[in-house]
Amino acid sequence: MDPDGFEFLIDSLRHILPYVRDLRAEVVRDMVESRSLLRLTEDFSNRHAHLPGWVLSGSTLRLLAILAALRHPRTQRAHRDEVARRKIRHSARGTALR
Repeated sequence: MDPDGFEFLIDSLRHILPYVRDLRAEVVRDMVESRSLLRLTEDFSNRHAHLPGWVLSGSTLRLLAILAALRHPRTQRAHRDEVARRKIRHSARGTALR
């Protein structure tokens, strides 16, 4: 897990959901499988509520997935490659029209 990427995820989540204080992921391994368990901490008037992942709404989980996908290095690289391809196509199209 990339610590900078995870901090970016939490900061982005705080920007959208201002009551979020912290998000932790714990990897649990047993004989058959590995699982990641989430725990979200929320601030409510000087109190902290610790919410296990199974309590989080589907929308919150979707938001986390979208933010993680946007932060993923392969996604960023694919975006840069697509921008470069568009620039090349655009410049080639301009040369062909002359």
